[in-house]
Amino acid sequence: MKRENEALVAKCETLTLEKELDTLERDKIRNGLYTPVPERETPVPQSNPNDFVGNVTLKKTPLKPLSIVKAATYDGQSSWRDYRAHFETCAVINQWEYSDKGLHLAVSLRGQAQGVLGDLAHNSRDNDSLLQALEERFEPPNQTELYRVQLRDRRQKASETLGELGQDIRRR
Repeated sequence: MKRENEALVAKCETLTLEKELDTLERDKIRNGLYTPVPERETPVPQSNPNDFVGNVTLKKTPLKPLSIVKAATYDGQSSWRDYRAHFETCAVINQWEYSDKGLHLAVSLRGQAQGVLGDLAHNSRDNDSLLQALEERFEPPNQTELYRVQLRDRRQKASETLGELGQDIRRR
């Protein structure tokens, strides 16, 4: 009888702790401090000796935590092509949905790039519209002649390595 009481006390303590953890997680989610980790169901053998062999219950256990990589900010001064490659990589690592990508891109903009966001209508601030507006502003396709002239006049700067010069020319 004493063992049964001890087992019941231990089970009650475990249930109380699980309820407290659930409450803490809900509070963190409500306050935006925590992103829940996906769970999977795994069979866990029953610990009660009165149950027959092979009786299992399903217990939720967290999957491998997701890597969270914060995208750098973009201010319009550096290469849009480079930033977009960085941002797309972050989106893949963080497994962002289409709508999430647009939101994350919007909050990563600073300076002149943030002005592009301000110019968009509220109903057209989705990922594709934002990408198109940023490309039109920072990577216009109709400036090929300007790029040719810049490339023809390009000289290596005193502080620039040959590799940096080559990379800059390839980007143009």
